[in-house]
Amino acid sequence: MKISVNGKEIEAKYHIYTFDDLVRLADKDVNGPAPTITYRTPKSAGGTLVRGDLILASEGTVFNVQVTGQG
Repeated sequence: MKISVNGKEIEAKYHIYTFDDLVRLADKDVNGPAPTITYRTPKSAGGTLVRGDLILASEGTVFNVQVTGQG
């Protein structure tokens, strides 16, 4: 199964990801300011995740992890 994190395609090892898992996959600091994570799936418009959330990713899920001021 493939997912995308900040434009980088990843062969997903798991289906369930935590907020911090996605921050790590985006090469951001999990101990720094909490980033904004948005997502979309092939079958839904998606949404926004906050620290503490879990998400069940499916084939083609796209995540965008942004820390304010860090691109």
